[in-house]
Amino acid sequence: MRRRKSKSDGLRRQLLVDYRGSLERWRIAGKVHPKEAALESGAPVVVDSAAVMSALMHLGLPCGDYTYEGRHGQKLFLLDEFDRLTEYAVD
Repeated sequence: MRRRKSKSDGLRRQLLVDYRGSLERWRIAGKVHPKEAALESGAPVVVDSAAVMSALMHLGLPCGDYTYEGRHGQKLFLLDEFDRLTEYAVD
């Protein structure tokens, strides 16, 4: 089954590349990483502002709002199945 494309598909793809890079040294063979699987399949996934900042930076897009002291810094976000990024509130 082919994965659908959206305007922000580059963000999900870059988040996946960055996440896999973080696992490179410590990956356990055969272990399924839920976050990696969700990013790969297009399922909703929660990401932090540092991951969003890094992905935007690698894509050459403005990322200052997601820095530690930025207006979206130190927050969690939901990247939904339509690749929309919304703030995620923990109850």
